[in-house]
Parts: sequence; C-alpha cells; structure tokens
Amino acid sequence: MSMCFLHQLQRYYHTVKYFNLRQITYRFWFSLKYPFYKKFTPLVDWIYRWKVRHADRDFKIDAKEKENAQLPCELSGTEHSSRREEKAEEILKNRFNFLNAEIQFGREIDWDTQQASKLWRYNLHYFAYAIDLAIAYKRTSRTEFYAQFKTLVLDWIQNNSIAHGDGWEPYPISLRTVNWIFAHALFDKDGSIGNIGYFANGDKSFPKERVEIFGNDSVAVIDDFNRGEIVTKGKRKKLKGKFLGGQDKGHRAELEAFVQAVKSGGEMPIPFQEIVMTTLTTFKMVESIRKGAPVEIPSL
Repeated sequence: MSMCFLHQLQRYYHTVKYFNLRQITYRFWFSLKYPFYKKFTPLVDWIYRWKVRHADRDFKIDAKEKENAQLPCELSGTEHSSRREEKAEEILKNRFNFLNAEIQFGREIDWDTQQASKLWRYNLHYFAYAIDLAIAYKRTSRTEFYAQFKTLVLDWIQNNSIAHGDGWEPYPISLRTVNWIFAHALFDKDGSIGNIGYFANGDKSFPKERVEIFGNDSVAVIDDFNRGEIVTKGKRKKLKGKFLGGQDKGHRAELEAFVQAVKSGGEMPIPFQEIVMTTLTTFKMVESIRKGAPVEIPSL
C-alpha cells in the first residue's frame, strides 16, 4: 500500500469524521440519484421552464405596481435613497470615503494615491459612487450631478494609461464597466443603451465574464479578462492576458486589508453595518420579486 494512498485515506477520514448522520445519508442518496438525474435533465429543465412561464398567474398586479416595478429599488423614496444623495453631495466636493478612510482631493483626482491602501484605491476605481450621483440626479434633477459624473469618467480615461495601475486590474474593470453602464442608463442623456446580464443557466465550461462594447464605428470585446479584441476600420487588434493584467480579482488585497485591521485593532475594511444592509437588501429583493413591486429597505 503506497504512502500516497494512505495520505489520501487519511484526508478522507479527517473530512468524513465531521459529518453528521444527515450529511452522510444525503451523500449516499445523491450518489444513487445522480445518474438518473443526468438522464432525465431535459425533462426537469422543461418542467422548470413551464413553471417560470406560468408563475405570473400567481400574482395580481395592477398597472401602477407594474410601472413601479420597472424602477430600481434605490428610487423608491426610502431613507436609503437619502443617504445616497448625501454621498453624492460629498462626491461633488471630490471627497471620497471608503473602508472608514476619507480623502479630500483637490480639483484633480489622484487615481493612484498612496495615502490609502490598495483596497481603498480599488473602491475608487470601482465607481460605485456613480450610481449615487445618478440616483441623486433622478431625485433632484440637479445637472451638477451629471456634470460631476461626466468629469470623473473623462478624468479617469485621461489619467489612467492603458493596462497600467490598479484601475486596469480585472476586478476593478468588471465593476467599473457595470457601474458606468448602469449610471449612464439612469442619467439617460443621449439615448445610449447598455445591457448587463447575469446568467446561471449556461454551460459551465464557457468563460464566465464577457464584455462587448459597440460605438464610434468600433467594437471591443473582453473575454474572461484573459483575452480581448478591438475592431476598428476593418483592423483587428488582439489583447492577450498579459496586456489585460491577468485575473486578479482583489482577493489578496482584501485579505491583506483584513489582516492589517486585525493587527492594528482598527475598523474592519467592510463595516459590519454594510454587511447587515447587504444581507437585508438581498432578502428584500426576494420579497420584491414575489410581490412584483418595489419594497422599502429599512434603515439601521
């Protein structure tokens, strides 16, 4: 009996010994039913699609509720929206607060500031605050919110050289793209259209993140942040993984910020209140889907 086999057996033992009876029973049952499940997957999928198509029969929604359901939950008039307006006011002053650390910039934004941690700079490049500006604009019609959004986006483009700096790492790119598209759609200034799709019903072997941009007689595609392509005037330019910076999603920087907070005894990188609000918002999203109408998110 080889040492490798004994080591593998030992690993299984130290895993299984923590299982309770229910877990062991389920694993046994799953191993029996899985072959049958694979065989009848098309039938299961058909039943699921049929249920989805007929799900709306369980709800009676009037025209007003359907109209409200088209609006993002942030625009439903809750205290949560008021806090977003307060954040937007701070952004107008080039004052940014992430991870319990605030930096006041002058007229120009230092996108690679060394006054804060890498994770703080990630948040700066995420542009989540663009949504705050857009919601504040929707609720107040003050044009300075849109002007600040446009100024920040153009400043980022001008002062972040391609494939250099924190802003060009894969995870900041993916979040910033989503936030720019969503904010621009909320501002609704020039008729541009942006669609964001999150799907869980496709083939798992297909790359999970894909960005396609069409405009100015050009097309740009980023495929799983490993490769990309820009097509303009009939010419194609390939982008390789090295150029895109690889698939660094910020996990290392997140762990480093957590360890540093523990060592120094300071505030956690993500305040506990935000974690609670995220969980609460998730529950409210499910409730909203079931009711077919916006629901209020209570403040803490």
